[in-house]
Amino acid sequence: MTSSPNDYIQKGIQYAEQATADDK
Repeated sequence: MTSSPNDYIQKGIQYAEQATADDK
């Protein structure tokens, strides 16, 4: 398991995208 900042960013984007989709 890698804890790279890029991985965190990508995961954050996916999380935010799902949150916005649920809000819409």
